[in-house]
Parts: sequence; structure tokens; C-alpha cells
Amino acid sequence: GVIPEEEGQKNEHFMVWMRTAALGVFMKKYARIDQDLNKGDSIVFRVTARFVTSPFEGGKAIILTKDSWIGGRNTFMGVAMVSMGCVVLLTVAIMCVKECVSPRKLGNVEILEVKAIEAKEVEVQDASKRDKNRMSTVGNINLRSPSKQQQSTLGSPQKSSHNIA
Repeated sequence: GVIPEEEGQKNEHFMVWMRTAALGVFMKKYARIDQDLNKGDSIVFRVTARFVTSPFEGGKAIILTKDSWIGGRNTFMGVAMVSMGCVVLLTVAIMCVKECVSPRKLGNVEILEVKAIEAKEVEVQDASKRDKNRMSTVGNINLRSPSKQQQSTLGSPQKSSHNIA
């Protein structure tokens, strides 16, 4: 029953079976028949049941189907991808034709230089205004002279009650 670790890493059928399915109902491809089959050909399958599905109400089935150039039986995703690719390709073609017929005007470098100089002047003016505001707030600090009581304590040495011997 159990596949050895070395064989499991090389066994394509086992790797496909162990791959996690995106939805609850899924089909996993086991093998591929690379030869053409004719009507009336018989195919014999030998199946060994090694995995019980009844506890989770699962099931097993053998389904023979034909792959198309887009993928499996359901061609919706293939058709959707091809049609979106065509829409994108058409949009790119339209934009290329429009650009060739009436190209976009490039910006005038002289105007850009003038705008850059104006922006720098505005920046310098704003900086000078900020500096003036800082200077005016510093100038508003009240620098009054100390009171007579503060002068007497500042000018005279403090008396100490400690005797130095």
C-alpha cells in the first residue's frame, strides 16, 4: 500500500493526487493515452482500492475524456483568456495608430525652466517669512531688569551658617 518516499517524489500519478484541489468537487487527471483510439477499441483498467472515501462521503470514478487545444472539457477559461488577449491587443493597436496619426505635443522646455525658477523664488520667500516670524517672536521676549530684591540677592554673597575651622 504505501508508496516509498523516493518513489513518491518521482511518481507523477502520486504527485498529481497529492496536489491540493481548489474546490470541494474536483477531478484529478491520472494518466494520458498518447495513441489514437478508434471506435470499438477496448481499454482495460486494473483498479486497486487503497483509499476509503466513505467517511467523508467522497467517491471515485474513471472518466475518459478528450482534451482540446485549450485544455480539458470546459473551454470557458481558455476562451475567456484568448478573448481578453484579443481585446488588449486591439486596444494597443488603436493607441499606436492614434499616436502615429496625431502625436502628443511635447512640453516646452523654456516654460518648464521658468516654472522651476518661479517655484524656487516662492520657496525662498516662504523661508524668509518664516525667518522673520522667528525673529519677531524672539524680539517679543520681555527682558526687564531684575527687581531690587533680586539685585540684593544677586549682588551679595550668601551667608552661611557653617563655621569653617
